Amino acid sequence: MQSLHTGIHFYQPRTTAPRRHAAWKLGLVAAVLAAVSLPAWAELPAARDSGGTTYVTGGISDDQSQAFKAAARQWPLAISLVQRSAHTNEYTASALVKIVDAQGRTVLDAQADGPFMLVRLPPGTYQVSADLNGHVLRRERVQIVDARPVKLDFVFPPNAS
Repeated sequence: MQSLHTGIHFYQPRTTAPRRHAAWKLGLVAAVLAAVSLPAWAELPAARDSGGTTYVTGGISDDQSQAFKAAARQWPLAISLVQRSAHTNEYTASALVKIVDAQGRTVLDAQADGPFMLVRLPPGTYQVSADLNGHVLRRERVQIVDARPVKLDFVFPPNAS
């Protein structure tokens, strides 16, 4: 009987170690990307309606705060509401925001659930006021123009609480 062995050896690579190493690298890259992207995954609270005007408010947590800052470019009006303290500005909640159009109609009268409020307004001129515990901070005439978001920063005095 003749041997069928021809002397040809088939190479069988060790596949478990290189595959494990590649999988470990891929997992590490995915974890780093997830950690860097985490604030972008935070969602805004549900949109609300006040007199036909859509708005979103909140932003107390760091993740949600980052989500508001990122989304502000896509809303005609972005409002921030903070209160001055000894050495810094602190986030507020429960400020009252009122927006009146050029005809004197109130288009938004709402309580903020945090330091940020994004408001969808049609182009036009508006007066915006913010009130924290009876301290009306200021009124501003705001011109909303298509594709140019407006940002208003209201800084309440330390004694407004």
